Amino acid sequence: MQAALHTFASWKKTPVQQRANYLRSVANLLAERRMEFAAWQIFEAGKNWQEADGDICEAIDFLNYYAQQAELIATGKTEHISGEHNHLNYKARGVSLVIPPWNFPLAILCGMLSASIVTGNTCILKPSSLTPVIAAKFMQLWQEVSIPAGVISFLPGPGEIIGEYLAHQPGISIIAFTGSLEVGTKLLGLGSQIQPGQHHIKKVIAEMGEKNAIIIDSDADLDDAVLGVVHSAFGFQGQKCSAASRVIVVGTIYKKFIKRLIETTHSLTIGTPENPNNLIGPVIDKTAYNRIIQSIKNGQQIATMHNYKANTDTSNGYYIKPCIFTEVDPLSPLAQEEIFGPVLCVIKADNFNQAIEIANNTRYALTGGVYSRQPSHLQYARENFNVGNLYLNRKTTGALVHRQPFGGFKMSGVGSKAGSADYLLQFMNAYCITENTLRRGFAPETEE
Repeated sequence: MQAALHTFASWKKTPVQQRANYLRSVANLLAERRMEFAAWQIFEAGKNWQEADGDICEAIDFLNYYAQQAELIATGKTEHISGEHNHLNYKARGVSLVIPPWNFPLAILCGMLSASIVTGNTCILKPSSLTPVIAAKFMQLWQEVSIPAGVISFLPGPGEIIGEYLAHQPGISIIAFTGSLEVGTKLLGLGSQIQPGQHHIKKVIAEMGEKNAIIIDSDADLDDAVLGVVHSAFGFQGQKCSAASRVIVVGTIYKKFIKRLIETTHSLTIGTPENPNNLIGPVIDKTAYNRIIQSIKNGQQIATMHNYKANTDTSNGYYIKPCIFTEVDPLSPLAQEEIFGPVLCVIKADNFNQAIEIANNTRYALTGGVYSRQPSHLQYARENFNVGNLYLNRKTTGALVHRQPFGGFKMSGVGSKAGSADYLLQFMNAYCITENTLRRGFAPETEE
């Protein structure tokens, strides 16, 4: 904390182009070592090769995009009228506490960290205790480009000790968090508490829970829809913020869709992610494994289960076969509570409007999808499906920086979308300077 506060005084005055060039230099190093960092994700987080590589590419995109956006923002906005000059610009807030998740251990970490420092803040990085090695390897890249000491302070350890302690500190100006609803709301509460010696309101940016739904319309192309659902629900074992955990099927195609979904899921190969033939790897740890297994056991009491077979041997990893539930009550815990694993519930709707109502009837609003051939239904979804990211006739995962800025609302989070032009503004304070340019009744013409 002392190092971050001390360095902030000089870092905030460092020209924005110089700060942006640090990001670009790290992006170049990361591109050179793309396979090495992907291998670390496979080893430490259990991602398969494709998922791991996608995470690296997203991190590179964050670095280059935020470098560009910071330079654009730094020009500010000027408004002249006769006799008056107005200029709006932005200043860094202070010290940023960055707490990333384990499921995107490089991309999300990189996005929150690079946004913090390119805007002139210094940063304390508290990585997930489940994926500290990937974070440490990334920290080494910043050392290689010789970023000044104190700009980034790398502090691995348990979040319940380090994160909570730092969130209380009056020297923290920003808390950037991605993770569970429980921890996110706790940090929002801690951030609102004014500590002795604190002269500012802490800015808390939190991406939290999900219960994402995909609607399959009665006229949907089932070839596309089934594959899209399988990738959305079971990619990286369903451990993505954007993963689909509910499928809402409209009308008479319900049984036909379920049959094809189950058959397709049977083809998914399960095993160590080091083997590129395996599409499904282990869940992150024993705690997650036990929680998901308990959710499946609870679901068996209220719905019809398909595909799942208990794996009691966890000596080689915490593997869970993708599980599908049908005949699910849309108000049941199975359809309402976040599971964050390879568990998918299928719900029947009588018509498209009812399907939208079911999809919206959760406390989350992160991602959603619709497969339909009817333009009127797609338009209805645009206007009425309440999610931060809506995908039409494609899978709900794999958002790209700038093209698909990512983030939701309701209980899914607070703050601007990651990968958007607005995201960096959260890490700065806006200020406006107005100058009276009248000279004894004479208003000189501006150069414009």
